[in-house]
Amino acid sequence: MELLKTLLFNPFEKYSETILLVFGIAFTVLGTLLGFYFDARFDGVLDMHFVRNATLKEVALDNLIAIFCLFIFLFGAAKFINSKTRFIDILNTILISRIAIYLLALSPKPSDELTKKLLQNDFSQIDNFDISLLMIGAFMALLSLVWYITLLFNGFKTASNAKKSLPIILFAVSIILAEILSKILISYFN
Repeated sequence: MELLKTLLFNPFEKYSETILLVFGIAFTVLGTLLGFYFDARFDGVLDMHFVRNATLKEVALDNLIAIFCLFIFLFGAAKFINSKTRFIDILNTILISRIAIYLLALSPKPSDELTKKLLQNDFSQIDNFDISLLMIGAFMALLSLVWYITLLFNGFKTASNAKKSLPIILFAVSIILAEILSKILISYFN
């Protein structure tokens, strides 16, 4: 049970940087393909949205921008905490953590009809099946976000050898800044 807990929430303490990098790259490619196949765009550091006809280029670019933005801010914060923080450790933290976001592409996608009803505030015509799908999707999104942030923070803490409360503040500010920058860059390049 302890091994599973470590694997799910802090693989950075158990596995080498090479193994983490290989799995991180493999899952980034797989996540990009899932996004393309299921019309899901990872259009921000904390985001996944279903769209119509996502292109492979859009999904890949969204992913690369999100990874880049996270890296800039998390690496800067980690270096501030510990000047010996390694590039590879922060990169692996980001690549592995994003697995939680990629899995959201497998969550139930609302139908065009349901989306239209929701946008028009026409809740009286929504049946129980659609409500169930929405609840499953929302629950999956919440679990995924918690898992993602947990992995990111545990990896950040391990990579920077963080000990006190300042790393928590720097981590939170880094995530917010990375989200803002990723939204700007994604809107500019797409």
